[in-house]
Amino acid sequence: MGAQALAGLVHCVLKEGTVDETSGLVERLRSHYSQCLTDPFVKSAFSAVDLLSGGSANDEELAALQEKVSKDEDDLQSNLDLANAYLAKGRHEEAIDLLLKSIRKDKYWKESAARELLMKTIDSLGPNNALASQRYAMRHPCLFLWSVGRWIEWADGGRNG
Repeated sequence: MGAQALAGLVHCVLKEGTVDETSGLVERLRSHYSQCLTDPFVKSAFSAVDLLSGGSANDEELAALQEKVSKDEDDLQSNLDLANAYLAKGRHEEAIDLLLKSIRKDKYWKESAARELLMKTIDSLGPNNALASQRYAMRHPCLFLWSVGRWIEWADGGRNG
């Protein structure tokens, strides 16, 4: 089985199972296909696992975070926590919008934590995801320009990056 097939399997398991169930696949990718770790699809699988490894919030915790952010939109830590909770629940659009708002408020807060999480989120969605291009590229031109190189890498299959 090739690296892209294993990466596809990682994505499938994440949609239907848990992060723990991907550990063997991820380890096999790292050990048997180290030359393919820069492949955009393989990188998207690793990013998806990283995002979901951050834990998950139950509905009560999610509601509490939403309330906290609605009371104080300038609380960047709560924004980041809520974005992580959204991502763990597969609510990518809400997470991306929240991360973009956080970046607009202070792009350097906590060593650019919101931008780093946004980049991981975009990587995990993959090169052809409409949400990534619509919500991310079109609504934040500065980040779009920064990411052009990343998207060019996706387009040429990581051969030049």
